[in-house]
Amino acid sequence: MEENYSAPVHVSLMEKNVMFGIGTTVFCVIMMVTVLMMALLGAPCVLLGVLLLLICRQVCKKDNMTLEFMFQNMSYRDLYWG
Repeated sequence: MEENYSAPVHVSLMEKNVMFGIGTTVFCVIMMVTVLMMALLGAPCVLLGVLLLLICRQVCKKDNMTLEFMFQNMSYRDLYWG
């Protein structure tokens, strides 16, 4: 008797979590930078954070995880560099 354990999975369970159309890591980095800039320079830095979010949304329009993959690749150490 052959057992088949495959079951259909809903599409939403296979997608990564995103916030405002961009990856959660990128969103958190933008929010942290915005809060730090607000503490140092004042409230007008909120406009910079909103502008960065809008730019990131345009970059991630076709693939939500584009910037997330770029952040992951930048965080890897280059072990083969002399």
